Amino acid sequence: MKFSFETFKELKDLVVKNGDVLTVTMEDLRDAQGAAKIGKFVITGIQDSLAKQGLKTFPKELPMFQHECVRVYSDGTAVSKLFSAMVEVSNWDYLDENHEADQLIRETVNNEAQDALTQIRQIVCN
Repeated sequence: MKFSFETFKELKDLVVKNGDVLTVTMEDLRDAQGAAKIGKFVITGIQDSLAKQGLKTFPKELPMFQHECVRVYSDGTAVSKLFSAMVEVSNWDYLDENHEADQLIRETVNNEAQDALTQIRQIVCN
């Protein structure tokens, strides 16, 4: 299903309404930015506009082609924490005695979210 939005505020509302995550095209983001084509400075503008709305993307580095898709999600939410646990691995995770990121992933699976975790794994591994 394609969602329609003209501004980043409207995008934020759609993301929240759809469980804090929504897949959109770079064309959608480009249009919301008011740009004619995607380039380095347009990408920077899109990232700034998303951040002002408290939104993040996966992949973190936005693609340069209008037909490529990105997942937009609300920062500071359970979805955001799960994305971070799945895609951001650091030495601190290894040194963390509680292994909080690993535990979050396990809890997600144990809370009958196996399908969501499988989808995220497919995204991350592709």
